[in-house]
Amino acid sequence: MTSNTRLLVKKVVIGGCGRTGVVLASTLCESGSPVQVLDSNPSAFDRLPPDLVSSGRVQPRLADVTLASSLRIARAQDADVFISVTGSDSVNATAAQIAHHILRVPTVICRTDDPVKRGMYETLDITAVSQADLIRDMVIRIVSDGGTGQ
Repeated sequence: MTSNTRLLVKKVVIGGCGRTGVVLASTLCESGSPVQVLDSNPSAFDRLPPDLVSSGRVQPRLADVTLASSLRIARAQDADVFISVTGSDSVNATAAQIAHHILRVPTVICRTDDPVKRGMYETLDITAVSQADLIRDMVIRIVSDGGTGQ
């Protein structure tokens, strides 16, 4: 996605302010989506680009994404998309299920590297993504294109 791509998303909430959460927040924010990033560790927000935070385009919020009450306080129920990308598959699974089944967020994405869990989440109407699968697919595409990477 390029920075000039406009998304039709009104509000995105990201659970987890690690490397993946920061990249997602920056990319989605620059494409026009208001983004709120939740994390239980206040120092995690130091990773966010200061200009995006100071402009209010990315809003950091201290929250435990495994608690419905904490997600409600953060107004996650008002999101169009909830993305859970913490470093823990079980935290991501819990947050995704709360967001989808309790808070009724229409689109929920959950990072998990367990193939069994990925299949289960899809039956629960939660999109599950795996970093290992994404890398595998990119490598296969590059190799099948003759190593050009295009």
